[in-house]
Amino acid sequence: SSMFIFVFNWTPCLMEPNQPVPPFGHIFTGFMILCLLGTRLYSYFSSTIPVETIGLGIMIVSMFCHVAVFLFENVMIRFLAFLVFEMMVGLYFPMMGTL
Repeated sequence: SSMFIFVFNWTPCLMEPNQPVPPFGHIFTGFMILCLLGTRLYSYFSSTIPVETIGLGIMIVSMFCHVAVFLFENVMIRFLAFLVFEMMVGLYFPMMGTL
């Protein structure tokens, strides 16, 4: 469910008052690249770390990403938190497929 909350809320979180509209297409491309990177990282991590430990790490890092968006008003920090969250999404799906 956190992924769907993210899908509906990332655009308003990255907009600033009295500033031009951000390049949402480029931002979305960055999200997809980080998601792909997360998938590639999973193939590396799964050979050395137990799947359950990877899953726990994904959940903890994802939680901190959402907390960072809530606590900080700086758009750059929010954007970086969203990028890391997308990387965790990329790690999550192959991890769940392995379980």
